Amino acid sequence: MKGLPIVYEQGVNPDNKDKFFVMERLGCTLTQVIKRNRFIFSYEQIIVLGCQLIESLESFHDLGYVHCDIKPDNIIFGFAQTSSNKAKPQIFSVGEVEEKKGEDSEDSEDLPEYKAHLIDYGLAHSYRLKSSLSKEEHKQRVKLPVSLLDLKDWKHIPNTKYEGNPINNFKGNLAFSSRNAFTGNTLSRRDDLISVMYLLANMTTGAYRSDLKNMTLA
Repeated sequence: MKGLPIVYEQGVNPDNKDKFFVMERLGCTLTQVIKRNRFIFSYEQIIVLGCQLIESLESFHDLGYVHCDIKPDNIIFGFAQTSSNKAKPQIFSVGEVEEKKGEDSEDSEDLPEYKAHLIDYGLAHSYRLKSSLSKEEHKQRVKLPVSLLDLKDWKHIPNTKYEGNPINNFKGNLAFSSRNAFTGNTLSRRDDLISVMYLLANMTTGAYRSDLKNMTLA
């Protein structure tokens, strides 16, 4: 799936029954890149990142889930294989790539593709109601993206509002969560997209504050 880490193996340790999984090695987070660039990004960088995040969300949403926690700490850049077959850390810095292309255009094929991945699915939940399909039919169709499923086979979860204090039901992060997260409404795919837009807007204006993650709801 595009924009999601590859899981190579999963299982249970027979000695202590701990669950484990083995995934591809990834590089630095967007938080690290933001600090590295001193909160300064070009429009080109932000557009590239935005397109990659939307593509990653499309892959995740096609699995039937909403992420609910889009933030720089949960966006990580992987390792790309260059034409010389050497792994190179992917650090999101379009400026450096353009500078290298200008120095020697013949080496442009050796430049890695800078790709963002979504991680940390601890707050994710399904936006689909259980299907009426049989177990065998479900196995046949569950791997298909939402766009290829018949609407009669699944329904979107209804929008419900938390009756108590919304603070007690808050899900997400303070910096980039949508309004629905603060008002106690059910989160769906639109809220992931809203979080991405908030993130990109913050990077565009240079208003991103790393200390927001330490704030708490009163």
